Amino acid sequence: MKGLIDQFFPLAGDIAHFHISCIKYGDKGEISHLPLESKDPDLQLLANVLADTKQECNFICESPLIEKDAVVFRDMFPQYRQA
Repeated sequence: MKGLIDQFFPLAGDIAHFHISCIKYGDKGEISHLPLESKDPDLQLLANVLADTKQECNFICESPLIEKDAVVFRDMFPQYRQA
């Protein structure tokens, strides 16, 4: 994934912009957004890769639990985790 990120960031400009959510799929595609706790996909994997970069990023949480999951995602980054 690191190689993909290294290719993506030069295209992203000064601030990389991401929409994050877990998604329920059916036979015809996307059905609905799911809470991050469903781990489909596990966004901790993305957070681990991004935490090692110096790239400034902007995240839009599209979970049905927007406020809760925004905090959950923020806390996946050790430098932003609040006690």
